[in-house]
Amino acid sequence: MNITSTTVALEVGDPAASSRFFTEHLGFRELLRTDDLIQLERDDGAADILLVTSDTAVAPGPPLTGFVSFTVTGIAEAAARLVAEGVTVTSPLALQPWGGWTLGLVDPNGIDVQLAEWSAPAGAAHPAEDRTAEGAGRD
Repeated sequence: MNITSTTVALEVGDPAASSRFFTEHLGFRELLRTDDLIQLERDDGAADILLVTSDTAVAPGPPLTGFVSFTVTGIAEAAARLVAEGVTVTSPLALQPWGGWTLGLVDPNGIDVQLAEWSAPAGAAHPAEDRTAEGAGRD
């Protein structure tokens, strides 16, 4: 099996509001819009996002659990920009014990979004660089 793409489907009360959040603040663009769903994409390796209309008036469900997480570069600059744009920050930019920076956001429908950037301790290589180095002599 080879996975060629990933889509995260999220059921929300107002897909248009979530679409505005992801397009205006996180660089997605609308690929498809129907009465019941909006599909968002980016040109980089981010998963596509499918925003599906939920009919909460007919069948209320449990509150959203979990979150969408994006590994990014330039998180400090992104944090400053997002705050300036008025995005709701749920967890301010912070260095985590595991060596990464994180920033928590929430969209108008309550979707928790986490941005994360790995930060190597002094003298350490990024895990991806370690894998590249390990495979360098294998031919």
